[in-house]
Amino acid sequence: MFKMEQEFQEIDSKNSWNSVYQKIRHKSNSYDYTCKDARRMDNKSLNRYRDVNPYDHSRVILKRGDKDYINASLVKVKAANRTYILTQGPLPTTTSHFWLMVWEQQTKAILMLNRIIEKNTVKCHQYWPMSQDEELVLTGVGLKVAFLGEKPATNYTVRELMLTDLESGQKRVVLHLHYTTWPDFGVPESPAAFLAFLQAVRESGALDVDVGPPVVHCSAGIGRSGTFCLVDSCLVLIEANGGRLDRVDVQEVLLEMRKYRMGLIQTPDQLRFSYLAILEGARALSCCQQKDAHPTADERVINRSPERNGITEESSESEATDSSDDEDEGDDEDTVGGGKDASENGEGSSRLPTGAGDSPPPLPPRLKRSSEENSNSSSEAKDLLAGEPGAKETPPRKRLRIVPHHLPEKDLP
Repeated sequence: MFKMEQEFQEIDSKNSWNSVYQKIRHKSNSYDYTCKDARRMDNKSLNRYRDVNPYDHSRVILKRGDKDYINASLVKVKAANRTYILTQGPLPTTTSHFWLMVWEQQTKAILMLNRIIEKNTVKCHQYWPMSQDEELVLTGVGLKVAFLGEKPATNYTVRELMLTDLESGQKRVVLHLHYTTWPDFGVPESPAAFLAFLQAVRESGALDVDVGPPVVHCSAGIGRSGTFCLVDSCLVLIEANGGRLDRVDVQEVLLEMRKYRMGLIQTPDQLRFSYLAILEGARALSCCQQKDAHPTADERVINRSPERNGITEESSESEATDSSDDEDEGDDEDTVGGGKDASENGEGSSRLPTGAGDSPPPLPPRLKRSSEENSNSSSEAKDLLAGEPGAKETPPRKRLRIVPHHLPEKDLP
């Protein structure tokens, strides 16, 4: 049994997830990073929650428009060669900033992990058009968003949106992968659906190294968003080490991520679920590697078909929302502003003033898109929506370097 499995079983048997979570909080609370820009008077109304702010050193800086501020952070896991943008769910007043960030960062996909309304509370503004009859024109930043199509799956929906720069006329297809079954409170019942969503995200090319970082959001951009990024990064590290779990320390990876955005993973249950999803994903990866090492004659024929790369389908707002309505695990509520975590389960923390059981599917290979595919993102996205293969198989990327047992204490830009 590997260290990670032993660690999980020991914590589970002692029911000590809360103490482990508090230990992580205590360590990250000692980080001495500032949030001066987020707390400027003219930026306060742009934060959905007053105690969830981006650090100055890692915040996304907008390049055009009347503001350079958005509540969004570049989160890097260098050992896994991953960079994510974690952000809050857009407000009516920040929707234009959100889309400007997507444009300027050359993001290929938005990963949305919450619903618009949860427990009768608006958690996110409706920031994309819902049909081909609608267009979202953002004159303040010179952008337009159009709806091209969508394909619903059991636990998520994949949408295709067209983002146009009104000044240059340049167009880009942006994928919107919306995970729709995360409960209002707690975590998914099983990692299987979550891993299926991760599989779809990877196969879409959203996490490829030759495109801009994915924009990942929930309501506050720290709870569910942190869970997704932690699971994905740890599985990349495990894969890079040949499926060995003993070379990846989940808690150290999380502490490293918290150097870029405060409060990632907000409850003990989210931490436990992260372990579960990583272990299940690693087991699926191990089975896949063993199968690939000893293919049958039929499998060798099947694996030459490009179809193996197709996506697998599982059959009016106020400007400030209130996460203090979210009880449950949020009962031991913290504030982040003074170096502490924001505690929510449905995301966020304090109220702002007005104005403000199945076995998991195998994880896909991380294939690099060809230059031909990258030059035709619209065609690729339509293939994804149609559920048909849109890419030819190419050799896998060079393996990542082995992650040390403990990540460096500080590894900042």
